[in-house]
Amino acid sequence: MADKTELTRKATLRTLQWHQLTKKEQKEFDYLDTYEKQCQAVFVRYRRVVYDLGDFCIIDKNIAPHPQRPEWEKYDGYRGDSFFSGVLMKVVEDECGYPTKVKLATYIC
Repeated sequence: MADKTELTRKATLRTLQWHQLTKKEQKEFDYLDTYEKQCQAVFVRYRRVVYDLGDFCIIDKNIAPHPQRPEWEKYDGYRGDSFFSGVLMKVVEDECGYPTKVKLATYIC
């Protein structure tokens, strides 16, 4: 029997840059300790949580297909919140290849 994964709270949100985060939010990303790292990081605010897109695990459809969760194939990455739930994300790039929006969904197994 295949696992049933439910996708909820789907949203498409604009990406954020370091300077758009509050000082409190910036403190959560203390590993971005240089100006260069802060400028390269891309964030999104979803369900009152700020996520660094670099913290998501990549879903590589060629290496690790998800036959029991075909809906995951539409996304670029995931980040677990618990053993049974997390966030899926799909980056939407502009014509220059810069991530301007992110499609997100909460998954529950």
